[in-house]
Amino acid sequence: MFAIGWTSGWIALWRLRTLPRAANVVRPPVAVVIPARDEAHCIAGLVTSIAKQLRAGDELVVVDDHSSDATGALAEAAGARVIVGPRLPDGWAGKPHACFIGTRATIAPILVFVDADVSPAADILDHLGALLDDRAHGSAMSDGQPAFACPRPADIPRSTLVSVQPWHAVGTRWYEPLSWPFNVVGLMGSARFTIFGSSAGTKAKMAFGPVLACRREAYARTGGHAHPTVRAAVAEDIALAQLFDDVELYSGFAATTFRMYPGGVRSLAQGWTKNMATGAASAQWWTVAMIAAWVCSLVGGWMTSPWFYAASTAQVWVQSRRVGRFSLLTSVMYPVGVAFFVAIFVRSLALRTFRRSVTWKERSVASR
Repeated sequence: MFAIGWTSGWIALWRLRTLPRAANVVRPPVAVVIPARDEAHCIAGLVTSIAKQLRAGDELVVVDDHSSDATGALAEAAGARVIVGPRLPDGWAGKPHACFIGTRATIAPILVFVDADVSPAADILDHLGALLDDRAHGSAMSDGQPAFACPRPADIPRSTLVSVQPWHAVGTRWYEPLSWPFNVVGLMGSARFTIFGSSAGTKAKMAFGPVLACRREAYARTGGHAHPTVRAAVAEDIALAQLFDDVELYSGFAATTFRMYPGGVRSLAQGWTKNMATGAASAQWWTVAMIAAWVCSLVGGWMTSPWFYAASTAQVWVQSRRVGRFSLLTSVMYPVGVAFFVAIFVRSLALRTFRRSVTWKERSVASR
């Protein structure tokens, strides 16, 4: 049983796919939309980083989603155009509404949505823009991805959503290493990083919310964040992915990073609670089965044999370093992280099943 679970862990997260790099970047203008609520601790750094990448015709908008701190002022001082979000309408969650408001205030043909806690790679806008431009014209990029088949119908191009999961830059607070299993399971559940290759998970349309990019006409055609299934969703990234013909997932490994939930263990618990059960419900059955087997090997292996404990420690060390800057001590103490993961998953499942809502940034959001 341990061998099956341990092997499943390797199969489910075999290797990373990073964003393809275009040799000669020629891209359309990009509109960067940053939804932000109480992000004063990080917003200036993100705006400064994005501003350095802007070209002629690019736009940078921060939508201040009713922050109680100096988020808006700091973003404006760093060089962003700041829009104060209007009152949240009934039936909308905060982040989808902020993203939608940002798209209405911009005109560039490429939309890039970036969470406030992201530290993007220095050339991410160029490569996202070039990738989407290539996909729109049906050509292949340097990573060997196939060109699209003939669109259906002929006069409507296929809609493509590109998603990048940042590498977790773990801070110094004691609880931050507890995020390692959630990051690992997130990549496993997407089914795009398995031993079978990226095409194995194409039936499961999932996305990573921190960095999303698409063409404006595709966003408008699908309904984007204003679509009824997206506007109130707690996991708006997954809901948005369901609307697109193609979803391409990449890892930001060490280039594009984020520091998740520096506000305390309560924030970390709420953040992971809001996404876990929804993500599990959206994954393919075989990835869920492999993840369950892997978690079982982590739960029972260390109590069964010191050799199993050593094997799992080595595996966690490799897998956790693929998703973030997690220490060797975190790997050695992996049973603590697994226990926290199981507790949060059970809580997320219970809230989704019975209460049907979760709390995030002092708001109650429908958990569906």
